[in-house]
Amino acid sequence: MFPLIFFSLISRIYFGISYVEDIDSLRFALSLIKFDVINLQPHFPVYPIFTWAAIILHSVSNSYLLTFSLIGAFSTIIIVICVVKIIGSKLTMPLGFFVALITFFNPLLWIMGVRYMPDLMGVAFVLLIILIFSNVKKVKCFGFIFCGLLFGVRLSYAPFIFPLLLSNYFSSDNKLRDVVLFFLGIAIWLIPLLLLTGFEDLFSAATRQTMGHFNEFGGTLSTEPDIFERGLATLRSIWADGMGLYWPGRHWLTILSSFFLLTLFILWKKDNSNTSNQNRKINPSVIIGLVFYLVWIFLFQNVVHKSRHVLPILPFVCMGIGIVIAQQWGTGRFLNRFLVCGFLFCYSAITLHIVNQHKTPTAISQVKDYLLSIHRHDLQVVTTPLIKFYLKTHEIKANLIIAGNQNELDSLYCHYQERDQTNIKSFISINNHVSGAVPKLKKTFFHNPYVNRLWPKLSVYEY
Repeated sequence: MFPLIFFSLISRIYFGISYVEDIDSLRFALSLIKFDVINLQPHFPVYPIFTWAAIILHSVSNSYLLTFSLIGAFSTIIIVICVVKIIGSKLTMPLGFFVALITFFNPLLWIMGVRYMPDLMGVAFVLLIILIFSNVKKVKCFGFIFCGLLFGVRLSYAPFIFPLLLSNYFSSDNKLRDVVLFFLGIAIWLIPLLLLTGFEDLFSAATRQTMGHFNEFGGTLSTEPDIFERGLATLRSIWADGMGLYWPGRHWLTILSSFFLLTLFILWKKDNSNTSNQNRKINPSVIIGLVFYLVWIFLFQNVVHKSRHVLPILPFVCMGIGIVIAQQWGTGRFLNRFLVCGFLFCYSAITLHIVNQHKTPTAISQVKDYLLSIHRHDLQVVTTPLIKFYLKTHEIKANLIIAGNQNELDSLYCHYQERDQTNIKSFISINNHVSGAVPKLKKTFFHNPYVNRLWPKLSVYEY
């Protein structure tokens, strides 16, 4: 246990980040300065348990890196312990060791463990709930409290635990007690939230953000209706982003990792003697919850542009891979053990490379640093609403203007050209160039999309 705690803390702090990498992270970072639900600091559903834990840690450490890395480290510890116990093993046993290793080095779990967001804490709560409900009957009542608490950490993970929650409620000998405990879990965070925000303001923020999520900016089926694209993006999020395996355009090491893993599965399929035993370890309600959650994110989450929505699925993928690897290692055959070692080496190397790249600022952060480095106050910067919000909160000294489309950008540039020449400003456009105009300077900033899928490439055009 101590090595897990030690390596989780050291690794997550060492690979922590000291910059704001995207808009969602920005809102959580701002909430540590001023908790303001109406101004989306953070945005609804507020994630109060995560946010308040971060505020307390930040008040002590005065460091974003330490605050979010510590939350991520302890969430990782809980996740690893839970996946090992869910499959009925121990860290000191080969099965438990391999499952723990695969989970610990999972690239997306690691990245989300240092990002300024509540997702990994939400996964830790989901697995803790599954473990409690799978345990002896006398402690199952605590699962209802944690279900209520989960809604205050990551509300969108609720579909995952609903089947498990309902099955335990209907099989309970004391349904009234369990209902009370569930609502107690909700009351722990909801009552303070209402006192801090007020019912009307909270209801207004909830209505506005809920409508926006499902109908405007949430990336749901209504705004991103291409079924094939959504399906492919979901597969990519699990296979490539989530497990670090090969996808067109990726490094050759991901090909090798995929080859080792697929070969191990082929060899494993030849021996089905232990398959049924392993399948019985997973509660059927968990499988149903997994399917519900997949349908939920496919229809109602931004799976096209944000791979983090598959996060609760990944521990179960890690369990499956760990079971196969442990069985193949247990055969004692040289080929099987060579494939296991080969996969583990490639898998961990890919993860370490990704999390090391994560320490380098994302493209939007690089754009911000570039604009700050210009040291001029006569800049006219034209961009999108979200990028404007990001730059404004980082105190970019420029006239920030929104252009909703190409025509608006071209019109703003024409107006700029017609200005009084005694008051000339540099006209800068981010990510779109003016039609028919040749920029005097173009700079392009990149980050690895497997680190963060939001704006992996941004160009700055100066006229």
